[in-house]
Amino acid sequence: MVPKRADSFGNEAYSTKIMEFMAVGVPVVAANTKIDRHYFNGDVVRFFESGNADSLAREMSDLLRNPELRQQMVARASLYAACHCWENRKVDYLTLVDHLLESE
Repeated sequence: MVPKRADSFGNEAYSTKIMEFMAVGVPVVAANTKIDRHYFNGDVVRFFESGNADSLAREMSDLLRNPELRQQMVARASLYAACHCWENRKVDYLTLVDHLLESE
């Protein structure tokens, strides 16, 4: 569960916790912040309305009661995490940093 507020900071701050959960096979229920909606979709993360406890409870309950959905989410999230891991994205990141340093 990633219960961030969709306010100025929470709406823009990337949560590494989501990727960590995905990497170890834990299904994720996260607040529908702008940043998390940008990087993730409903196939790998269940979103709830930020600040709405009933919305959070519904998403958690749905996952708890539906083992097939949970397994599908975990499988897709594991693939997502593997695709976006450091080993696969390192070159992209270092190229970006090099490009930014060249611009100075």
